Amino acid sequence: MARGGVKIVKDVNKIGELLEALSKPMMKASDVAAINKQINRELDNARKRWDRLVKNGLQFTEAFKRYGFQGRFSLKGKEGQERLAEIQRAARFLQSSTSTISGAISSSKVDTKGLNAKQALTKLKNVNKLMPRVVDAIVD
Repeated sequence: MARGGVKIVKDVNKIGELLEALSKPMMKASDVAAINKQINRELDNARKRWDRLVKNGLQFTEAFKRYGFQGRFSLKGKEGQERLAEIQRAARFLQSSTSTISGAISSSKVDTKGLNAKQALTKLKNVNKLMPRVVDAIVD
């Protein structure tokens, strides 16, 4: 239990409960601070996963296509509904099985059905590297 009686939630599925707790009209400042701290922790986890996917060239995963294309997760300069939407986007990204490197590799193994997964990942990385060149050639 954190100070003020607010339980720190470790399960990412319970971000909704944190947001619901924030919407209560009468809360202690320490409770609000504890909830915001937990939300920032979850956003930091989402940012780290996003960075790992980018670092390893795995932007083709389903989780990245759905939730990561808008960039890193951040609450800076966002208020109200924008802030809520960003928190929910991060929560959905964290819940997705392909948001981790191991999940992306295992899903690519299922997708390739018999191909060597390492070869398939190498081919997909090469395609991602060549796409900007192809687009430039088509535009020019």
